[in-house]
Amino acid sequence: MTWTGRICLVVANGVLQNSSDVFYLLDPDVGGANTFTVPLSADGLAPATHWAAYTPLQVATRDALLNLSTAEFKDYVNALAVERGRELIGSVTAFKNNVQISAENASPWDFIAGLGLQRVVEEPTA
Repeated sequence: MTWTGRICLVVANGVLQNSSDVFYLLDPDVGGANTFTVPLSADGLAPATHWAAYTPLQVATRDALLNLSTAEFKDYVNALAVERGRELIGSVTAFKNNVQISAENASPWDFIAGLGLQRVVEEPTA
């Protein structure tokens, strides 16, 4: 497998579940369902409106995300599901049409700031 450098991916809160379902299939090991773990919002306050991940991707996956139509991307994801012995996904549309993708090895924080977002930091409770 050939891998990229780290890439920042950002999705809206409303597509978090679909994004997690897609990444469960894209990730060759078992951690893909937990890819988007960094909560974001415009003002840095909860609740999160977006979620980020900073991860290497297989080159084929990066290329599929950037270059395939939604229908072609679904075929790609389902082919991976079959190859990995996982259930086929119902839809990739919400994820594919929403995901924001940084350049390889770009600063994730600069990319996130460029989207008008910042990390949600929960205040400690007394």
